[in-house]
Amino acid sequence: MIAYKNTEADGFQSFGKIWLDTAIALDNESAILDKRPWLDQIALPISIERAGWQFNPLDERWNLGVNLIRDKNAINRVNQDDPIIIHYHHHQHMSRFKFKNYLRDLLAEYTCFQNIKSIRKAINSITEGTQKDGECWLNKKHDAQA
Repeated sequence: MIAYKNTEADGFQSFGKIWLDTAIALDNESAILDKRPWLDQIALPISIERAGWQFNPLDERWNLGVNLIRDKNAINRVNQDDPIIIHYHHHQHMSRFKFKNYLRDLLAEYTCFQNIKSIRKAINSITEGTQKDGECWLNKKHDAQA
């Protein structure tokens, strides 16, 4: 597990900003081809390195890819543990996990979206590179704190 500050304090840049800056730099690099929809995943280990952190990648048993998403045993295995990172491009799969209500609550509190379904269109615009400047990503409560 990686613990991080997500606010700038004591001279430390927030990890969220490092990750975003890294993703933007990679996105602007024309020599890197076929980076969407995996730009966030490409940028994450680079961002961790830029932040001066170390990490231990999880082994393959934690990779619940599309080929296993309908496998009840694989779903049950994940539901019995407490993974820290869950990442899916096809958000309808999240309804199979015990984390679906937790994710819904996080979306409602920290974004302008109320549920997984409402975020799908916006996520697709990011992965396709068609998002518009000024789109709402954070709700007003958190914009004021930033």
